[in-house]
Amino acid sequence: MRKTLLSATTLCLASLMLIGAGTDVPPLDLPTTEIAEDGSRTLPVHLIPLYDEYGEPISPYDTRPEPFSTRVTCGCCHDYETIRSGWHFNACSAGVAPGRRGQPWFLVDDKTGTQIPVSYRDWPGTWRPDDLGLTPWEFTKDFARHMPGGGAGELADQLPDIESRWEISGHVEINCLACHNAARDQDQSEWVKQIARENLKWAATAASGLAIVDGIASRLPDSYDPIDGPNPDNPWATPPEVRYDASRFDEKNRAFLDIVGKPAANRCYFCHSVWYPEQDDALVPRDDVHLSGGMACADCHRHGLDHNMVRGYEGEDTAQPGAALTCRECHLGSADASAGSARGGYFMAPRPAHRGLPAVHLEKMTCPSCHSGPLPAAHTQPVRTSRANRLGIHGRAQWYTELPVIASPVFAREADGRIGLDYLMWPAFWADRNGEEVVPLALEAVQAVVDEVFEAEAQEREAAARAAEEQAAAEAEASEGDAEAEPAAEEAAAEQEAPPEPQPKPEPEPDTRLTSEQVAKVLSLLAERHVAAHTPAYVCDGVCHVLESGRLTAVPVGPAAEPYTWSMAHDVRPAAQSLGAGGCTDCHAEDSPFFYAQVGGGSPARVAAAPAVPMYELQDNDPALLAALASVARWQKALLMGGAVLAGILALVLARYALRGIESALRALVATRPK
Repeated sequence: MRKTLLSATTLCLASLMLIGAGTDVPPLDLPTTEIAEDGSRTLPVHLIPLYDEYGEPISPYDTRPEPFSTRVTCGCCHDYETIRSGWHFNACSAGVAPGRRGQPWFLVDDKTGTQIPVSYRDWPGTWRPDDLGLTPWEFTKDFARHMPGGGAGELADQLPDIESRWEISGHVEINCLACHNAARDQDQSEWVKQIARENLKWAATAASGLAIVDGIASRLPDSYDPIDGPNPDNPWATPPEVRYDASRFDEKNRAFLDIVGKPAANRCYFCHSVWYPEQDDALVPRDDVHLSGGMACADCHRHGLDHNMVRGYEGEDTAQPGAALTCRECHLGSADASAGSARGGYFMAPRPAHRGLPAVHLEKMTCPSCHSGPLPAAHTQPVRTSRANRLGIHGRAQWYTELPVIASPVFAREADGRIGLDYLMWPAFWADRNGEEVVPLALEAVQAVVDEVFEAEAQEREAAARAAEEQAAAEAEASEGDAEAEPAAEEAAAEQEAPPEPQPKPEPEPDTRLTSEQVAKVLSLLAERHVAAHTPAYVCDGVCHVLESGRLTAVPVGPAAEPYTWSMAHDVRPAAQSLGAGGCTDCHAEDSPFFYAQVGGGSPARVAAAPAVPMYELQDNDPALLAALASVARWQKALLMGGAVLAGILALVLARYALRGIESALRALVATRPK
């Protein structure tokens, strides 16, 4: 086995040396050495040489060394092309099924009051980046902070953009270490900082802990050529430079990478954390019950070399082995005995009894509806997620954003007709309205108009302040000679102790959201500048706002203004904390939040009253039927007790007649016998 590995490594290094000899390297044409598994569960030690994007070996003692390339370094033994087809990297690829609607990216802008879902996948309710004027370069700069690389940041050569700076910043290769490096110094916050500096091809090296990366590519001019090196006349615009930690390399310039096949949950949390800032901790599960039991995210969300990860929802179209890793398959089993149903599912999952639960609930509801997320309250709560609100970026600077405002928990009707557990976000954006059809306007054009409105308002405030100061000065000058106080009264007043000054109350944070007047001004300027081909509009809170006769008016609009929802599956609560554990009235009550909670949201503008939709409207449920079910649930115990009493009486009556029947049979038997 050792000879086989050495031979494979020798062939791989020889191939890489041949690649490094040329100047034009095919971007994804890599030599791949297939190493067959021998059945051992031990992981190979990744004490390996590192290579740059041209196939040249990395030495920490080189002058101005290049960052290492995961495409070349990891692609030596792993088929990089196959990995690129995985779920985390294939959003831009053609022919990929979008699957169930998931969390998109959100293009947000506080000043213009914009929060709009964006995705390269064909999910209903989202907009493609090119529809919003986002090129792959801009999309990468905005969202690669919480990406594992690949995607738009690597396929940019196929989607050219004249305003891009790929030649200076490099591309964002798949960062294998973001998930598979178990070392404690793997720092994804450093990845985010390097992406923000446009040090795209240096980000993985900086985050790995093997090196320090200095310099900021975003400061370099568009005419910069990496061959020229640093400019001594402009130390501010310093190109990125790598300083490897020589102690991390052995005498053969090999670096040890603590690679694991199954990532820890901490690696997943960087992009998939959820925080409820305003909800009681007692109502929010602190950890998923599966993780508390020793499982990892990858135990259920499995994949092969192709990284086509099992998302774990019912009806998922995937050919992965063990694709039936859903709640029902693990806990209730399947008709297919090979799936493990004969013994109760995977991972020795307990089989729930669901005593007293009518079977219709298992048909009409998803499992997370009762078992996942925070317990429902009278109103939905705002929630922040890593990808949407930029969580998990540690340091002195605060990176998180208030927008987009996401509401949870929401119990809504899913595409398959069942009630599921969701997140919800109300889109807000400036649009071109044609009838009931709206198309978002380019954010840059709107930003220029909003800046003009704000500047005009600032000038008006300054003029009003100057006028007030001049008036106050004039009044003070006029009353200067008339105000003469008596000396005795002044001395007496001076002797008296002045009352303590009241402590100033902390002023509430100013509400910087757009007002109705500002929205009207912006719409007026957009119409004057002919920014919109038809009628400029502002979509917010499920309503489309336009100017009619100079007044801001709400008009009907199509599905573009409807809230965007996506499913929630975690965190899973223990069975004792599930909905229904306290009886039918957990849901079937007159004030049950499951049906009657007010689904709000958050608006980036103060244009209309924030939407507050009762939960049953999102479920398409009849309130009269819900009231009837609540009445039945309320009198359930009385009905059960009454039924038990009637059943007892009936049992006694039947017992009496049974005893009389036995007595009659015995009398007949005794009468037929001779004396």
